[in-house]
Amino acid sequence: MMIPKLAAAGFLLAVFNGDAYAWNYKGHEVVGAIADELLEPNARQQVKTILGIALKVAGPWADCARSVARFEDGTFQYAPSDPKYQIPCKSFETAAETARLEDYVSRNWSNCVYQAKHGCNEAYHFTDVAIQHGEYSRSYEGTSEHDVVGAINAAIAVLKGQPAPLPFSIRDKKEALLLLTHFVGDLHQPLHVGAIYLDRSGQPVNPDLSGLDPFTETAGGNFIKDVSKDGTEAFHSEWDEIPNDVGEGANADMIRRARLVPPTTEPLGNLAVTWASDSMQISHKAFAGLTFTRDLTFTGTDHNQWLVHFPDRTAYWNSQNELKREQLAKGGARLAQLLNTIWPSPAAASPVEKGTACTTIGVCYCITAGHRDAIAANVTHIRQLIADQRAAGKAIGYLSIPLSTFGGSYMGVNREVAQQTKDRIEQRFGSGSVWVLNTGAEANLPSSATGADFMYMWTQILEGRGGFGEDFDFFYFTGPADFARFFGLTGTGDADKISAYFDQRVATDSELMSAVAARKVSKAGFRNYYALRASIAFSLGSHDEWNISHILNERRRASDQFGIGNQIAIMFDGHGVTPGNFEGAVAGGNVGRCN
Repeated sequence: MMIPKLAAAGFLLAVFNGDAYAWNYKGHEVVGAIADELLEPNARQQVKTILGIALKVAGPWADCARSVARFEDGTFQYAPSDPKYQIPCKSFETAAETARLEDYVSRNWSNCVYQAKHGCNEAYHFTDVAIQHGEYSRSYEGTSEHDVVGAINAAIAVLKGQPAPLPFSIRDKKEALLLLTHFVGDLHQPLHVGAIYLDRSGQPVNPDLSGLDPFTETAGGNFIKDVSKDGTEAFHSEWDEIPNDVGEGANADMIRRARLVPPTTEPLGNLAVTWASDSMQISHKAFAGLTFTRDLTFTGTDHNQWLVHFPDRTAYWNSQNELKREQLAKGGARLAQLLNTIWPSPAAASPVEKGTACTTIGVCYCITAGHRDAIAANVTHIRQLIADQRAAGKAIGYLSIPLSTFGGSYMGVNREVAQQTKDRIEQRFGSGSVWVLNTGAEANLPSSATGADFMYMWTQILEGRGGFGEDFDFFYFTGPADFARFFGLTGTGDADKISAYFDQRVATDSELMSAVAARKVSKAGFRNYYALRASIAFSLGSHDEWNISHILNERRRASDQFGIGNQIAIMFDGHGVTPGNFEGAVAGGNVGRCN
């Protein structure tokens, strides 16, 4: 699906039917459903007002537009070529919505240089950067002003009340939101960003070095067939399929994954490029270990066709299915970030109003007044998660871990350590018997929330309705060994290993790149933190959580209902803490009244 700087050879119509979609319709529904869950109040209301439908329903719209055909008399008609293409489009088959689809395609048919007999709107779904590159750049072959990056930025402009830049024709905010919901999903399907170009012998070539030969184009993997399936299924189509366990909406696992995606700290206009560069890195993994041969049975004359060969096909797709889950989660999280940024909630727009808020056990914080509703909603949501696990007969644990890019630490690493530690604790005790609340995955406050806002929320959850921490059986405080396991440290050359890890990650992690550029973290700071200080001992929030555990156990010891024998167990770095330690308080972190 190459978009060269000049029009290249024409493609077969089959390239642009349903088999060329980024994700199948279920994937776009998943991306939309995740975003539905992560929208802040103002963005949620804007979506409701503009669309009148959920983002999950809106997700497939731009693919429904591909069923609009142009007839010889110049008219356009919504005419799906196969009933399966209608499945996600039922909401758009009213007279008014069908007219919208036809109008959109007619306005975006011949407004750019693109393939003969195909509308420009089809080019908005992808870009084709050679996988030899590690980032997206408009200087590369395969990009254009009307690729998926340009399409996302055009939709953002309209949602901000600005005209769509040429060559895009976007009628109104509804059309822009329908397109944005879809194109953000497209951007996270790696074969819609990174492309492999193959010579006649099946060897990868870089058109930015050798010059573009149209016969090296693989059309996003549509000209590559899976020899394991008798050479009949396009490699692209296999990548469009989502894992069966994901379903068609936002299940608990996908929401958890999405909440682990750190927000991108870039200006709104840079987000599409940054995320395209991230997908470029993922495309490297999609093609890693594969070999290709030219399909000698193919008789077409306008392009070549190849066969893909896997060293271990089952192992490949097992690993790629996990990659698909992560990309779908990123798509949903980032769509929500875009919309929350375009339409910030009033509380986020004026976070300066502060007020003192105290909890049942008398712990007070200076919180953002406008975030009270969001905090209350999260408390209710998380208490329900705990109740569901308690109803399943499980012991409940609370995981305390530093969760910020601060003092040399990096939020992305800390979130991953949190998930790894949760998984290890549950494996240790048995996932049928223990459930750990991962604070890195279950918090969903506005981006402007402060440490005090988060701690006011967590304190309410920790103390429970009665003020005895009755929802929890143990607290787990992360320590040096938990972080050492993540980095694979052995006690020899540990700081050197962390430095090497930083070099590797900063080359592929756009969020870390941004943090380094903003001087929030440096290589030396990263090395020193994770080699010498990585634990709750250097976290403001964890200091508060330690003191809360101390207060709760003090209250239990003094209560006839609980007593010493029913104190909350405290673990640090994988080991139980002695009474002499957990009965003592530490310096406060975010706690304190407003001045």
